[in-house]
Amino acid sequence: MWKPGESGNPKGRRPRRVFDDHLREALASQRGQRAKALVERMLGKAMSGNVAAMKLICERIGGKPKTVEPVVATDNQTLEQVRQQLAVLLAHPEVRRNLETLMKPETETIQRILTKQNF
Repeated sequence: MWKPGESGNPKGRRPRRVFDDHLREALASQRGQRAKALVERMLGKAMSGNVAAMKLICERIGGKPKTVEPVVATDNQTLEQVRQQLAVLLAHPEVRRNLETLMKPETETIQRILTKQNF
């Protein structure tokens, strides 16, 4: 008999992966031709501008981006404190890439400013 608070199955119920198993089996059949066709279709959608397809491909290749704490400026922050917070944000490669993409025409100007400010 089990005591109160003691589980009769400490590992818990085994997760059902019926869908995953069937999907793997279907993709593995025909020596990966189906998987290749799906990849090609996904690339085609991404190339045509499908944002969800682009996001999925980017996450599969480069991993999901890490979340960055937003910087909240207060009125009594010094310029040096703001610069330090900006430097912390720009130390994250994905933040820097996103900023450069958003401001593509000004990228060279931004890089000159960042280099000049030692960020």
